[in-house]
Amino acid sequence: MTTVRDLGDRGGLLFRLREAVECGDPAGPRILASGPPLTPPRGHCWFLGGEVDGPAAIRERVRRNAELGADVIKVMASGGEITPESVSMRARQFTAEDLALVVQEARAAGLPVAAHAHGTDSIADAAFAERYRPLPSQNEIIGTVNEAMDDRDVVICAAGSLPGDLHKLWRVKDPYGYHVEYAYSCMGYEIAGGLGVKRASLHEQDGRDVVVMVGDGSYLMMHTELVTAVAEGIKLIVVLIQNHGYASIGALSESLGSQRFGTKYRYHDDEHQSFDSGETLPIDLATNAESLGVTVIRVDPGENVGKDLGEAVTRAKAAPEGSGPILIHVDSDPLIDAPDSESWWDVPVASVSDLSSTQEAYKVYESKKSTQKPLLG
Repeated sequence: MTTVRDLGDRGGLLFRLREAVECGDPAGPRILASGPPLTPPRGHCWFLGGEVDGPAAIRERVRRNAELGADVIKVMASGGEITPESVSMRARQFTAEDLALVVQEARAAGLPVAAHAHGTDSIADAAFAERYRPLPSQNEIIGTVNEAMDDRDVVICAAGSLPGDLHKLWRVKDPYGYHVEYAYSCMGYEIAGGLGVKRASLHEQDGRDVVVMVGDGSYLMMHTELVTAVAEGIKLIVVLIQNHGYASIGALSESLGSQRFGTKYRYHDDEHQSFDSGETLPIDLATNAESLGVTVIRVDPGENVGKDLGEAVTRAKAAPEGSGPILIHVDSDPLIDAPDSESWWDVPVASVSDLSSTQEAYKVYESKKSTQKPLLG
């Protein structure tokens, strides 16, 4: 063992031990330490000395741990069983905004953040707290849209990385509030399906807004039912996430050692016979939607992208029924993933390749394949 990482001690004990080990007495591994973890008053592991109450205290604790020499900032996002006074282990201890502040302060100090998170709410909050700029992650977009929607509104989705990310991160508050297709990954279903759900809502007169979340790849495959919504004045809200490529397939390609081949919107590079190294295509899907008669709200990249996106959803919801479809266009970073599900997809990897990335991926594939257990037969 050459390295250990400690994620919570009392009074900076590990900092002192690290210093002693670095001096050779006692001998030991390299130590990465966090210091006292942040927790609310009488929260999980409060006795380690990291209690914080409010934004000012959060900032001070992060800065203090950084000054002590922390390699990572630890925050107790949920409760825990060893602290009877805290909330239950699956209940959240901090809001998403509190966690975002922890991440912001830690980044300013050049440090990563680790979260103790047992419950789904605290796991989702931790994912939403990672605010990337100028381009937000899909995680943050999901969290912002979810927060801006009413409890009885309906989200629609069907393909790409969104269904899996929604499954992990979306907070459903109504039995009819989640309409997501999984099994066949039906690219192009989203807008047509959303139009059908909105028709049902109008028929029932139940006052629900229907929000379609769709990536640029699925939008390109089938978005023309927006014309039907324009013609009939149906208020359908579409959140179009633009990452200038095929993020889901790109991630799968990368995991197979194929280096995201052909998954970016690029001009053909004649010299290298490739679609990966050319200039970015001038695709403007917001203008495309406007050409169909759709009201478009553009959310520009930058420091205020999260706030602007939330306000865009609120503005779209405030539009009267009968005013036609509204599309919210937001750019995202395709390289930031959602929390890992720890599942494995059995997609074969080329056994013969000149690419070192494919060779390494094949070794991983063989290792995973060897652990499979048939459930039938």
